[in-house]
Amino acid sequence: MDVSFLNKVMEANFGLVRIQSKTIRKRYGRGKGEYSYTQHLLPFPTRENEALKPFLKKELQFKMNVNNDTLNVTLKKQKENDGHIS
Repeated sequence: MDVSFLNKVMEANFGLVRIQSKTIRKRYGRGKGEYSYTQHLLPFPTRENEALKPFLKKELQFKMNVNNDTLNVTLKKQKENDGHIS
């Protein structure tokens, strides 16, 4: 299959998003110290709201691959009878 065709299809179906970073600061018990961590957020385009509804408030398996300039994030619903997260 022609790679340029695939690129055109991907550009037509996908919008642009920007990964956002947020630093969370928390205090240890009784205010003795503070620690922080970074949380990364990936907002989805509004037009995808209906497609996302079946995934909301569900346990999702997370897998991420980086290949050159491409970041692939895969989220998969846990099966109902599968009690553990791998």
